[in-house]
Amino acid sequence: MRFVLILLVVIAVLFLGSWVNHKVRLKQEDELFSAAAHLLQVNGHRLSLHVSGNSESLYTLVFMAGGGTSAPILDFKTLFTLFEPEYKVVVIEKSGYGFSDVGNTSRDIDTILKETRQALQQGGVALHNLVLAPHSLSSLEALYWANTYPDEIAAIIGLDPAIPDIYIKKELKYTSAYFFRFFSSSGLFRLIPPIVEQSAAIKYGALTKEEIALYKVVFNRRMLTKPMLEEVRMITENARKVAQGDTAQIPLLFFISDGSLTGYEKDFWQQTLTEYVEQRGGEHVLLECSHYVHNIEYKRIYEESVKFLEGLL
Repeated sequence: MRFVLILLVVIAVLFLGSWVNHKVRLKQEDELFSAAAHLLQVNGHRLSLHVSGNSESLYTLVFMAGGGTSAPILDFKTLFTLFEPEYKVVVIEKSGYGFSDVGNTSRDIDTILKETRQALQQGGVALHNLVLAPHSLSSLEALYWANTYPDEIAAIIGLDPAIPDIYIKKELKYTSAYFFRFFSSSGLFRLIPPIVEQSAAIKYGALTKEEIALYKVVFNRRMLTKPMLEEVRMITENARKVAQGDTAQIPLLFFISDGSLTGYEKDFWQQTLTEYVEQRGGEHVLLECSHYVHNIEYKRIYEESVKFLEGLL
């Protein structure tokens, strides 16, 4: 009994110490975090929007982060930097992601798309000739966008895209997300540096030391935020809504991983995505790498994407 009591006290002290350290570090990092943000007022909160590259380009590439990606701008930087000389590049950070505020708006697909389009408009990005480059979960929004506003979208380049059937045919259990949310909010992740250092953007990407340091700052603020968890809760509902109206005829190029880190078996993942894109006359590239393809096979993705875009002309 005494041992159990001592153990509980030790655990309590550990959690309290971790929480205090986390709050102190957040305060210390405020200036660095705030200085890096370009924020726009959208639907009652501020969203972060990155715009760079060739403003004279016919197409604007819009990179859209996968579910739970803490720092989308930095996550995509290795890839979008390659496109900048030839194309205009945009990265939208949804509510609860990256430098954006942690808002309280619904995470239904209509609200998410509404906020994305408003952010682009306020950021001076014309809603015309957009090439959407969604990773994973954001593919639902990209497909919904193409079906709802087809005149705005020129093509979709899917970065291991999670199409509706992925979530409809096999519903995953996301209870572990709430566990990790607790670890994040208590600051315990700061005590385990390998967790953030295993992020694909750091492990495989071409970020500078300064960018890696900033990535870690954002990671510790935006790990499984409330809006992210709400997106998870609404995945199946949103997927069904997208599937019901998924009729747009649009050029598609999918880069498909081996399914690692998706939570699904390789055969199911690759077959579901391959069948989807082939049925719609699109193109696909099978990659022997895990889910964050844009940080691992970024050179090949760039080269194949340029060929694809040139073929649209």
